[in-house]
Amino acid sequence: MSLTSPARPNQTARVVSVTADGGRTRVVLELKGGMGRAMTPEPGSVPAVGEGLCYAAFSDGFQRMPEFPAPGDTPWTHGGPPPPYVPADEDAREDWS
Repeated sequence: MSLTSPARPNQTARVVSVTADGGRTRVVLELKGGMGRAMTPEPGSVPAVGEGLCYAAFSDGFQRMPEFPAPGDTPWTHGGPPPPYVPADEDAREDWS
């Protein structure tokens, strides 16, 4: 799974390992892209030791809308299929009338 950080949108990260380290959690990431073209990364393109960064499995780039189930296939955890709509005279009434 590829991760991105809003602070470094041109850089992707992959989780290499997650270990417990004296009451804290150590996460090792493999970074790719966004560090310049030289053999040595540009200053500020690689997080410093102890620097706090947020990574997420989504980015702010284009994402398609998810496909939702048809109303009749809505799972019970989300209320189940809605009852069929039957118009009534009260639907046309306004609160102020």
